[in-house]
Amino acid sequence: MTLAMMKKINIVFILSEIFSMIFFIHGVQRLYIASQGEKYYALLNNNFEKYYTLSNKQISDFMVSDAYWAIYAFIFYAFLIFFINYKYKIYHINSVIVIGIVFFLFPLGGFGGIVKIYLNYFCGLFGKSYGTSFLVGGSILTIIGILILWVTLKKYSSNFSKKQGRNERRCAADYLF
Repeated sequence: MTLAMMKKINIVFILSEIFSMIFFIHGVQRLYIASQGEKYYALLNNNFEKYYTLSNKQISDFMVSDAYWAIYAFIFYAFLIFFINYKYKIYHINSVIVIGIVFFLFPLGGFGGIVKIYLNYFCGLFGKSYGTSFLVGGSILTIIGILILWVTLKKYSSNFSKKQGRNERRCAADYLF
């Protein structure tokens, strides 16, 4: 790596996009669980008879589907980051580093442990049923991930406000961030 390339690497930008991607992936996973709330509740209570009356899929298929949704969210967000960073002329090595770090954290359980405990508590604040709490929590986490990406792009891209057509005028969101 040359010295010119290393000067273009922005650690704060990379960390912001990593947190954005983590929130987005967790949000999408929680939205999937919200769509399967009764099945998830039956599995947590070890009520396998109820689960099999609700679904014709095996339990392992249900868990694999949750992993597929997380992988789909990762792939979608990776393409989104590449596209947006390309469009606003942000150095591409930052995107590669973000996707590489999240890709290696993903199978190693980098999203598990204490982070999931607090996210589960956060989602539980919104309702008594798993479907409702995971729907609201997943929506909020997904929106937080997208907002972190938006604020990061707005802060680190010199072309972001020009592409939005806001050279002279300001909108309400400009006063918030």
